[in-house]
Amino acid sequence: MGKNSKLEAVIKGVARELGLGKDKRLIDDILDPCMIVIIGASGDLTNRKLLPALFSLYLQGGLPTPFTILGCSRTKMGDRDWRVKAKDVAAESAGFNATRWDAFSANLFYRELEYEEEAVGESGYTIIDEEGTEITIKEPL
Repeated sequence: MGKNSKLEAVIKGVARELGLGKDKRLIDDILDPCMIVIIGASGDLTNRKLLPALFSLYLQGGLPTPFTILGCSRTKMGDRDWRVKAKDVAAESAGFNATRWDAFSANLFYRELEYEEEAVGESGYTIIDEEGTEITIKEPL
């Protein structure tokens, strides 16, 4: 079995698992891992529109593996607090799946930040993911 046929078999299996018809393709190729950064993550737009839309995309297999969603805003809270707040809003939507939400929300992270240019020092911000990889943002946000 060639490399592409193995990949196609995996994609077909995932499509069956998600209940997608044979003619429905969400993506043409495998997506590279990515990080989505939401500035103003504690706001109403994020809770009502962005996170529910990203969760829907996740349910349909439209997000790559792995992915990370990093929320940033001035509000003081941690990863867990942001996940709970997001879940409370998402749970009100039609078709909410708590099991799938738990898997999705494991990829949600939150960082408090100041929007003032002075808040970014010479070294910028450093974020460390679960695998210990450091991501440095040197430019002011």
